[in-house]
Amino acid sequence: MSSSKTTPVKHTKLSKLSTIAIGYPFRGRIHDTEDPDAIVVQMSNVSVGQGVEWSSCTRTTLPGKRDPDWLQPNDILFAARADPPYAVLISEQLLEQPLKAVAAPYFYIIRLPQTTQVTPAFLAWYLNSLPAQRYFLSHSEGSVTRSIKRKILEHTPIAVPPLPRQHTISALVDTIRQQQHIAQQLISQGELLLDALASDLEPSP
Repeated sequence: MSSSKTTPVKHTKLSKLSTIAIGYPFRGRIHDTEDPDAIVVQMSNVSVGQGVEWSSCTRTTLPGKRDPDWLQPNDILFAARADPPYAVLISEQLLEQPLKAVAAPYFYIIRLPQTTQVTPAFLAWYLNSLPAQRYFLSHSEGSVTRSIKRKILEHTPIAVPPLPRQHTISALVDTIRQQQHIAQQLISQGELLLDALASDLEPSP
């Protein structure tokens, strides 16, 4: 009887796969302006499940003369000061926005080359997965607000399965997120129905 062995998945450091930059260096609060030249993505505008909610992003005028590192589709935003830290993929919806976009300074911007061993969707998912989160938990710094330093992020071990397997995982992730979104809508509709039933039971004034 022949036995098949599972091919081991290789791992490499994140810095070997991508470039890592810091968001635009705003100082102080970021405000909407009357004649904006950029969209700013902040932590309040993103979620792992839904990505970037572009309609909620601040439209502002960039200060200073620094040439912005404009966001591109398939960039990954990494929130290093969140608890837990998380990654969000920039989708093609970016191209539908009326202005170019930058990330707030508390994001790291992870960018893959065109020829790469991992797909952006797989990498974003993997950075949110249990193995990566265990690594971040054991290497985070700070007593009150814990964060991931750039060097720690650069050394994050990343699994690199064959591309077909990456595509399969990414498709499964999309399916599960769609199901979660539908389930959340059903829960919200159910809560509204219960509120309406309760209102019908209130005594007349």
